[in-house]
Amino acid sequence: MMRVIVRLSVGLSLVACGGPKPEPPLEPTGPRVSGATRPAVYRDSKGVPPIEFRCAEATKKAMPLFVELTKAHARPVVAKDLEVLTSDCGALKYDKQDQMVETDVSCLYEAKDDAALRACWAASLARPRDKTQAVRDLEHVARGLTAVIRREGAPPRGDVFPTPAIGCCARIGHRCRGSHSDTMLERLDINVEHTSYFQLAYQSDGVKVVVKAVGDLDCDGTTITYTLEGTAQGGELRYKIVEPTNPD
Repeated sequence: MMRVIVRLSVGLSLVACGGPKPEPPLEPTGPRVSGATRPAVYRDSKGVPPIEFRCAEATKKAMPLFVELTKAHARPVVAKDLEVLTSDCGALKYDKQDQMVETDVSCLYEAKDDAALRACWAASLARPRDKTQAVRDLEHVARGLTAVIRREGAPPRGDVFPTPAIGCCARIGHRCRGSHSDTMLERLDINVEHTSYFQLAYQSDGVKVVVKAVGDLDCDGTTITYTLEGTAQGGELRYKIVEPTNPD
């Protein structure tokens, strides 16, 4: 109690002496519904809600589109995926590679109807996508595998199905992150916060290794797969990267 009084007294003395006034709190918004007030949505000085709120609203609007676009995928989007997709969207703001994601979020957030949603999606897909990111992702996996083999003598045994389970086409910005539940990826020093147009899958019997980067860059239902094929030999990883045979 004494601490509160002291801080309040200091704050008052600063204002009285002409010191800088504290910034006013952000104003909550939300119309009353049935006699109650909606949960406050705090906005910045320009009246823009935070990215987490806009991601939640934009993802909710776009869910029917995600379901439609992923029908042909091995793992189509379903209604219960909303929470995961919303969470991942909000987290993308921390990745410098995803500066355009906020543009997509704002477009979907402000869309008034299905036609506007599809226009936002088309504009996002029109941006060029770099296929060679798959090679860079697999080279990063190779470095992690090499470190483990040098340290432990063999690559980790096990299987990691394509991660994240929900494909990148069902993401605002068409980029996805690895799953925090994939301890195998963390063991290989793969940053699960890293975003990519490709999902990763891993398989190893303790000697041979197969890692796949699977993506659908134009989100038309046709995927391409880059494959790292490797073997542990003499404490090192001998590997090659095989490019897809089909166009995306």
